[in-house]
Amino acid sequence: MPIRNEGVPRHVVPGHPAHAYDSDDGMDGYRVEPEQLRTASGGIGDAIAAADDTNLEEVPGKGEAYGHDKVSAAVNAFCTTWELAKQILQQRSASAGEALNGAAGVYEQQEERGSARFDPAYPEPTPTPGPAPTPQGTR
Repeated sequence: MPIRNEGVPRHVVPGHPAHAYDSDDGMDGYRVEPEQLRTASGGIGDAIAAADDTNLEEVPGKGEAYGHDKVSAAVNAFCTTWELAKQILQQRSASAGEALNGAAGVYEQQEERGSARFDPAYPEPTPTPGPAPTPQGTR
């Protein structure tokens, strides 16, 4: 009998199949939906793309509009800092999206391998004989 996490609340997300969160597969409700990983990856990509056309270094405009060089320099430094932060966030987000896609592929490959092993049509491994042993001292 599999160990269950009795009393642990199950979190059901609207729009997600219930079996993804509460199944009797012996894994205490743990199930991965590769398509959901890809959907999350796509959402990350969409969010990154939305920021592509934004250049925060252009926000301050002309320095003369501020009336004081120190104010202009401070606003420019602020916007430059946040432009760099935006670029770093985009790069890290892109890496996270790629990792989600990669994980989805790995889960699918493992599922295929696991399913094939229980398939009666899956060929049984046949041992390949190695070289015959030779008596000690002869070659």
